[in-house]
Amino acid sequence: LYTQAHQFHQDQQWQAVVGLFTQIRVLDPDFADPAGLLEEAEGHLTELQRQDRLQNLYQRAMQDLQAGAWDEARDLLEHLWNTQPGFQDTERALAWVNEQISRRDAELQRQAELSERSALALAAEKAGDWLTAVAALESVVAEAPDYEDATARLEAARRELARQRQRQAPKPRSLPSDRQKPEKPPTLPADSPGRPPGKPTSLPD
Repeated sequence: LYTQAHQFHQDQQWQAVVGLFTQIRVLDPDFADPAGLLEEAEGHLTELQRQDRLQNLYQRAMQDLQAGAWDEARDLLEHLWNTQPGFQDTERALAWVNEQISRRDAELQRQAELSERSALALAAEKAGDWLTAVAALESVVAEAPDYEDATARLEAARRELARQRQRQAPKPRSLPSDRQKPEKPPTLPADSPGRPPGKPTSLPD
């Protein structure tokens, strides 16, 4: 059996080596192993099992990548990298998924800011503060013209702001009408007392 174990060891059939030593130990629990066949075979089997576990983790990470589960994929890939740097293309996959997460987080932040500006505009619209509403909606449309109904709201807010400014504009002072003009004093007859001396009203023929 020990001779067969030598042959299986040379063929790197590690599980067969361990199986033979199981038979040897049944026949003689104290049988010597001067070549260290069993210890080396068990070491190789342990490493093979470890590689199998890493391969399973890698496959799960690839499945998460395909499903768009970036965070789960990153956790698995980081574990693989910390366990065995250079395992397959873990480094390249980890860099790629980190980029996807950065883009996703940036887009989420952008959407949150757009939502905040849109909410500010809505509150201003309800309060009739059209200047604030226009400013907020302009910032939304400048970055995302198709965001919800920001473009249509901006046009409506601009119209309301124009009306508001027109109502608040100072009115020009109106000139007095003919009816408001003071009447001319009546002309006194020539012989009326109090008429100042001067030319007669008409010359005799």
